[in-house]
Amino acid sequence: MRTKELRAKRAKLITDAQALIDKEGETPEEIIRFDAMMAEADGLKAQIDCLENALQLQAEPAEQTLETADRQGISADQAEDNR
Repeated sequence: MRTKELRAKRAKLITDAQALIDKEGETPEEIIRFDAMMAEADGLKAQIDCLENALQLQAEPAEQTLETADRQGISADQAEDNR
């Protein structure tokens, strides 16, 4: 799943979980369900963070290549070939 989809799923989980406890007199089952939904939301957050970190790491070499090309006044392709 892409981060956008994961974020949407997480937001819905949090909204649904909040709705469970916003009313008065929630049952023990609703509290258990709330806790499970929040745990799932935490897991999705960890997944999102992992994907975003991976994307950032993938982008770093390209950024370095562009910076090198700019400093040396050459094209990005030439800078990549020189690596």
